[in-house]
Amino acid sequence: MTNRNQFIKNFFEFLHDKDYVVLKYIEDDISSIRELSDIDLAVSKQSAELIEKFIGGSENVLNFKVYTSSFMKMVYIIFKDNSFLEVDLINSFIRKDICYLDTSEMITNYHINHNQLKVPSNEYSFLYIFLFYLLNKTNIDTKYQRYFTSLPKPKQKKILDFINQRYEIKIDSFESLFTFDETVHAKVQSAIEQNNGLFMRIKNMFNYMQDFLINSKKSKIITFSGVDGAGKTTILREFTELLEKKYRRNVVELRHRPSVLPILSAIKHGKKEAEKKTMEVLPRTGTNKSRLSSYIRFFYYLTDYILGQWIIFVKHGLRGEIVIYDRYYFDFINDARRTNINLDSNFVKFFYKFVFKPNMNIFLFAPPEVILSRKQEMDEESIVSLTKKYKTLFYEFGQKNRDQYVSIENIDKEVTMKTIEDIYVRSSL
Repeated sequence: MTNRNQFIKNFFEFLHDKDYVVLKYIEDDISSIRELSDIDLAVSKQSAELIEKFIGGSENVLNFKVYTSSFMKMVYIIFKDNSFLEVDLINSFIRKDICYLDTSEMITNYHINHNQLKVPSNEYSFLYIFLFYLLNKTNIDTKYQRYFTSLPKPKQKKILDFINQRYEIKIDSFESLFTFDETVHAKVQSAIEQNNGLFMRIKNMFNYMQDFLINSKKSKIITFSGVDGAGKTTILREFTELLEKKYRRNVVELRHRPSVLPILSAIKHGKKEAEKKTMEVLPRTGTNKSRLSSYIRFFYYLTDYILGQWIIFVKHGLRGEIVIYDRYYFDFINDARRTNINLDSNFVKFFYKFVFKPNMNIFLFAPPEVILSRKQEMDEESIVSLTKKYKTLFYEFGQKNRDQYVSIENIDKEVTMKTIEDIYVRSSL
């Protein structure tokens, strides 16, 4: 049994006399909770505090972090065997400026299921899922459709009557509840808004804006660098998948820079044609030797970093998303030839102080013979020279925080992934 599974078992035993209900619980058994699933609980604030203390005192927990917003606590737990669990402790059902469900109503309308867990009654269990998807203007997920249609017909009818009566609507069939309907949405939205006074909506909207700032604390910028053939693309792709599936994070991938400004050649050739030409030309084959041209190119792309980093922060950082760069500003310092720039590296390095410092920077390297067996785009001398430059630069930048700038020899993919994951966990908690 993994540390995660043992914790879940102990966790629900601890909860037996607390005020809570498990939301979206459609599993046959506690042990069958999927590895990539989190646990959502509606809880009283008092129970949330007790749960936080329990997590902190659990023997299999390596570390945990709590993100507190106006309506919930998100607890990220890393166990000693490197397994992971997210527990969401919801104390208010609020979407932007409206409260769409009363927490105490949800908690008091429960029954004890076959796993001895407190779960909402069928009506309230469905109500939560129904409102979640309806207010997000989408159909209910098929896994919930399968679960609720497996209930006996009398129970389905009871749920249908409950929804119709609660919102004074007339839906003819239980199955119709699963599909988003604009008319139903308008009536339900109106009914919910009538239960939210002006002062309460203003307060909720203020809290909603504050929650954006809390989400930004979860956001991270991660960069991957490496000479062509070091395995950067493969590792980046697998790490992105790891973040999305295991750690349930939304990931945005960017190439080299924010790209708020187009590549310079797009001014002359147009965006599509410029991108086509870029793909057709091998890296580091530019012939630009003009200092004036290099200054123009450099400051153009520097502007993209300085302005674009704020746009990326607003679009993704405030949502708590992870931004991964496939290459970053370091290429301008060590390998400016890649972007057809011919300037002194110390001059370029000086302007790094105006660019956001990512939370994690990974430089992947490998012996020249390994790289040359993968790609023939660079000669051995260039591989050795660039690798040395990157390792020296990362060592210099990493003096204050070595986990922020890490050079990793990428020979064994599993070892590389484990190393990067460990760094991510340390930086997250």
